[in-house]
Amino acid sequence: MRTWRKIYDPHAPAGTLAWQVGKKASELVAPIGVAGRIGGDMSQAKKVGLGLLGVSSRKHGAERIAQEIVFSRMSQDAPTPEDQARSIQHRQLLEAAQKGNMAPAGEALSNGQITKRELHSLERASQGLHLVDTVRNFTPEELQRVYDVATPEQKAMLEP
Repeated sequence: MRTWRKIYDPHAPAGTLAWQVGKKASELVAPIGVAGRIGGDMSQAKKVGLGLLGVSSRKHGAERIAQEIVFSRMSQDAPTPEDQARSIQHRQLLEAAQKGNMAPAGEALSNGQITKRELHSLERASQGLHLVDTVRNFTPEELQRVYDVATPEQKAMLEP
């Protein structure tokens, strides 16, 4: 349906134009849904904002299949506040580890916020071995589904 209303001034400076388009786009999106996706972690705001504009970095191949299997095993219950806080903490620790900073993870381990196994998983994920940790508890059939679409490098990581 066209209303022929102007939602932005085409002659405005770029910053003003971006603000006007962003304001109109925000009216079209349920703000509760956006806030839920950010989940209290403002580091995810950029990713959510880019997603609203149609920009995404989807997983492909073996990583996508592994993620689908993990999601199929997950509970459909809403996460508890504790689960959500742990998820945010894990994401922040992983981002720091990927930048080569393991100090926050070490502090979390010493404070009892994560286990030694979680620390090891963070180290492996920061080295690009996330797929190996993801398939750790898969059945042989599920592992075969992942292996069949894996790249040669991923197959080398997945082999015993």
